[in-house]
Amino acid sequence: MPMLGDLIEMAETGPALAAALAAAGQAPLIDRINVAAERLGLAPEDFARLAIRRFSERADDEQWVRVMGVAGRDNRPGAALIAAILHTAVNDAEALSS
Repeated sequence: MPMLGDLIEMAETGPALAAALAAAGQAPLIDRINVAAERLGLAPEDFARLAIRRFSERADDEQWVRVMGVAGRDNRPGAALIAAILHTAVNDAEALSS
């Protein structure tokens, strides 16, 4: 089983991220990432990379418990963890754009 850092590192590459999210049934999230990235003038993989890195560096204990809880209830915990982190980032980006 990959370690958390390995999952984050794998998810930071565009094709691996898109494949993992698609396999986890997260196509709508991919669309939202694309829109948020465009609004911020970033490539989608750069948006995802930045979001994951910022979360891993800045999230507090409560935020980690929340995303780990989401991951723990899914049969694809790695993809679920990354999706939960990216949902947070996309929601934040959408709130800034409003």
